[in-house]
Amino acid sequence: MKRKLLLLILSLTLLLSVFSACAKDPADYLGTETKKPEITEGPKGTDPDATEPGASEITVDPTGTGQETTTTTTTENRIENPEDVEGEPSFNQGIMIMNDRIMELFGLNETGIANYSARINRLRDNLPASVTLYSMIVPTSSEFYTPADYHTGSHSQRTAIQMIYDGLKDGVVPINVYDEILQHYNEYVYFKTDHHWTGLGGYYGYVAFCNDSGQEALPLSEYEEYDLGIFYGYLYSYGEGKAAVKADNVTVYRPKDYDATAWVYPESVKSGGYQMHLLATSWNPESNEKYMAFSGGDAPLMQISSSVKNGKKILVIKDSYAKAFLPHLANNYEYVYEIDPRHFQGSVPQFVASEGIQEVLVTNYSLATANPTWTAGYDIIIQP
Repeated sequence: MKRKLLLLILSLTLLLSVFSACAKDPADYLGTETKKPEITEGPKGTDPDATEPGASEITVDPTGTGQETTTTTTTENRIENPEDVEGEPSFNQGIMIMNDRIMELFGLNETGIANYSARINRLRDNLPASVTLYSMIVPTSSEFYTPADYHTGSHSQRTAIQMIYDGLKDGVVPINVYDEILQHYNEYVYFKTDHHWTGLGGYYGYVAFCNDSGQEALPLSEYEEYDLGIFYGYLYSYGEGKAAVKADNVTVYRPKDYDATAWVYPESVKSGGYQMHLLATSWNPESNEKYMAFSGGDAPLMQISSSVKNGKKILVIKDSYAKAFLPHLANNYEYVYEIDPRHFQGSVPQFVASEGIQEVLVTNYSLATANPTWTAGYDIIIQP
């Protein structure tokens, strides 16, 4: 009898031990894995893996400080794909005139995509590991306001941008501006007679950058609007005479409490500069250069100094799309530097070292990733 009781006690002890092991948190057995965010094409139905409305997500600051931030993701009313626009397009030298818009068309080039990723990776190799490097590719209006045949397949900018990001090294942080624009593409985020985004589009680019760099964007409610009047962009001549094509309007969004100054240096070094406006509140009503109201024209080197005394410095290597985006960074950085590879003559790694810059952002609109003038200049200036 005693022997049977002893066996029963041993059996119960073994059973409790197994149950305790199975009850442990499964996370104890899983390693952590870092994966680049994907710009995925939305499903037709409900995504079973989608975050529930109001769910919180913990993300590690990509700047390497180790700080964690909590963000709230809401899937309600989320836009997954641009609509298939109806209408009869016409064409003029590779430019599409569709309804009331004039747009540059995009074609996916795998060689060009691989070359662009390699260019960003080379800059990563030439910068100290302590410097955070970001890449931001901005889609154009033809991705959102054309029939499906012109923004899918070999014309898909979403696919091309994802391919570029997939080719980046782990030490490069991709900025998903595509999805932020997609959520707002029914707003006035692109000009209709010009290839640039509007002031509102540039603001949403700033939001996307803050989201993926672990920072807080200044809410649009903290901005004031300034109407600078009508504007005919450089694409207007391709659609001139089309009844539906009308002038654009330029609106500048400027923070209510904005204290930032900019200096332009025409000789690629910080001497002999002149002061430049940021987010102008008035402009010549007859001018068709109102896009310059955001932060002037393209120049070799510009420095923005803000009243945000946090010691943070970022360098932006850019094309003209950055002009509507750049002034917003003064909300988060004490110093913002801008370099245009088409005009700058110098070494980016040396400039980063001399100025003590901690972060670098390379940003283009999608067509500029293969622009021979921009890429040739970029290849030169990223050398040590």
